[in-house]
Amino acid sequence: MSTSAETHPGLLGSVRRLVDTGLGLAQNRLELFVVEIQEEKIRFVELIILVCALVAVAILALTLLTLTVVLVFWENGRVPALVSLSVIYIGGAFWLLRMVRTRLHQASKPFSATLEELEKDKQWLHGN
Repeated sequence: MSTSAETHPGLLGSVRRLVDTGLGLAQNRLELFVVEIQEEKIRFVELIILVCALVAVAILALTLLTLTVVLVFWENGRVPALVSLSVIYIGGAFWLLRMVRTRLHQASKPFSATLEELEKDKQWLHGN
């Protein structure tokens, strides 16, 4: 039958509507923040699992490759084969390190959607 403005006319009704709007806005931003935290947590766990799997498979592959090359060159060139493989492995490690650093620097800023929404809110409040 009556709205909150009718039951609380005047300044009190306006303040109540303003507080209600502010609380709704804060709740919306908090929910967005919580969703972004969950997304970052899932992304981080997936990354850790993938890195562990990569390391395990790479160690197996490099071990078998090294064993194969050393067996092929057992008679004439064990030492040069091992030195060559060591240089290749070290070069690969530095290349992977550079890739990881690049990925970390190019990663999107965590909670960017929440920060963008808060910036929009700030601009709207200064504009009105």
